[in-house]
Amino acid sequence: MAAPIVVTTALGLGLVGWALLAVVFAASALGTTLIAWRSAKALDAADGRVRAA
Repeated sequence: MAAPIVVTTALGLGLVGWALLAVVFAASALGTTLIAWRSAKALDAADGRVRAA
Protein backbone atom coordinates (compact mmCIF):
# COMPACT_ATOMS: atom_id res chain seq x y z
CA MET A 1 0.00 0.00 0.00
CA ALA A 2 2.40 2.70 -1.22
CA ALA A 3 -0.36 4.85 -2.71
CA PRO A 4 -1.08 6.94 0.44
CA ILE A 5 2.67 7.61 0.87
CA VAL A 6 2.98 8.71 -2.77
CA VAL A 7 -0.06 11.00 -2.49
CA THR A 8 1.14 12.47 0.81
CA THR A 9 4.64 13.07 -0.60
CA ALA A 10 3.23 14.68 -3.75
CA LEU A 11 0.99 16.97 -1.68
CA GLY A 12 3.89 17.81 0.63
CA LEU A 13 6.19 18.68 -2.28
CA GLY A 14 3.39 20.68 -3.88
CA LEU A 15 2.93 22.73 -0.70
CA VAL A 16 6.69 23.28 -0.41
CA GLY A 17 6.74 24.40 -4.05
CA TRP A 18 3.94 26.91 -3.46
CA ALA A 19 5.66 28.17 -0.31
CA LEU A 20 8.91 28.69 -2.23
CA LEU A 21 7.01 30.48 -4.98
CA ALA A 22 5.40 32.76 -2.40
CA VAL A 23 8.83 33.54 -0.92
CA VAL A 24 10.20 34.34 -4.38
CA PHE A 25 7.25 36.65 -5.13
CA ALA A 26 7.61 38.36 -1.74
CA ALA A 27 11.34 38.88 -2.27
CA SER A 28 10.69 40.23 -5.76
CA ALA A 29 8.06 42.66 -4.48
CA LEU A 30 10.35 43.79 -1.67
CA GLY A 31 13.23 44.28 -4.10
CA THR A 32 11.05 46.32 -6.44
CA THR A 33 9.81 48.44 -3.53
CA LEU A 34 13.36 49.10 -2.31
CA ILE A 35 14.52 50.05 -5.81
CA ALA A 36 11.55 52.40 -6.24
CA TRP A 37 12.17 53.93 -2.80
CA ARG A 38 15.87 54.48 -3.51
CA SER A 39 15.06 55.99 -6.91
CA ALA A 40 12.52 58.35 -5.34
CA LYS A 41 15.04 59.31 -2.67
CA ALA A 42 17.71 59.97 -5.31
CA LEU A 43 15.30 62.05 -7.40
CA ASP A 44 14.28 63.98 -4.31
CA ALA A 45 17.93 64.67 -3.46
CA ALA A 46 18.61 65.78 -7.04
CA ASP A 47 15.57 68.05 -6.88
CA GLY A 48 16.91 69.58 -3.66
CA ARG A 49 20.28 70.23 -5.30
CA VAL A 50 18.61 71.90 -8.29
CA ARG A 51 16.57 74.18 -5.99
CA ALA A 52 19.68 75.07 -3.98
CA ALA A 53 21.60 75.99 -7.13
